[in-house]
Amino acid sequence: MVRHATATILYIIKKEKIMLDKCGCNYFNYSENGVYTPVSGICWTASFLPGIFWLLYRYSGDKEFMEGAVRYEKAMDKAFSDFDGLSHDVGFMWLLTSGQNFALTGSDESRRRLLKAAYVLMGRFNIAGNYIRAWNFDHMKGQAIIDCMMNIPLLFLASEITGDMRFHNAAAAYAGTALNYLIREDGSVHHVMCFDHVSGKHTGYDKGAGYDENSAWSRGAGWAIYGMAMAYMYTKELRFLEAAKKVSAYFTEHLNSDGVAPWDFKAPVDRDITDTSACMIAASGMLEIYRITDDAKYRSSAVTLIEN
Repeated sequence: MVRHATATILYIIKKEKIMLDKCGCNYFNYSENGVYTPVSGICWTASFLPGIFWLLYRYSGDKEFMEGAVRYEKAMDKAFSDFDGLSHDVGFMWLLTSGQNFALTGSDESRRRLLKAAYVLMGRFNIAGNYIRAWNFDHMKGQAIIDCMMNIPLLFLASEITGDMRFHNAAAAYAGTALNYLIREDGSVHHVMCFDHVSGKHTGYDKGAGYDENSAWSRGAGWAIYGMAMAYMYTKELRFLEAAKKVSAYFTEHLNSDGVAPWDFKAPVDRDITDTSACMIAASGMLEIYRITDDAKYRSSAVTLIEN
């Protein structure tokens, strides 16, 4: 198993060296026919490739990966100066770049970028309803999403860096709102919760990326497993860990017969459309639960998902 894992990582290093040489500082969302086409603008996936470079630098010590990751991180400063394109996804964007750089090198530039991003995210927190606004469209002022559980670690980290508990408290409040409104009793997960942005009153749900507002988008479940485990690690509030466990149980019990997640667990159609990224996010979250609890069943579930 170890030999196989090592061979796989060596293959990834070889492949990503090609990406490093070919990509410059372009950004990508998806591939078509095996080819990535650069997208305009710096969007929520911008840090995914440099995030991979940091992981491979940590594994291999190859400074080319570090240099490539730093190059992307600096290029992303344009998103701060443009500003209008920034949303709830600043955690995705800077935790994987500046977060890794700061953790590994102590870079003061990266620390400042992290705090800039944290202030942007903090500015989206609506105290009426205790939610972080998702998108920037005018008709979505009161919408918040389960994905943002993966952004709030930026706020927890900002508190650790600055000693200012405002960031921590806002992140914990958002996690509580997500727990109360997005995670159902059976462990399935809504994607979008809606509020009156003036009063903070909960007004219902939107389908978001799922089949409808009553369905269960599988990638959202992955965000919930991982994000709730992270919320527990920062707050030590057991309700978040229990939520991560509950969603994990639902996820593993509702896979297709091949052991892979359908795109939506409750959609009445198209269950053959699968989402392997949902499986990888969920597996990562299960490994965090295993790290917290030392309960081997979570490691086993994660490994099975990865193999499937």
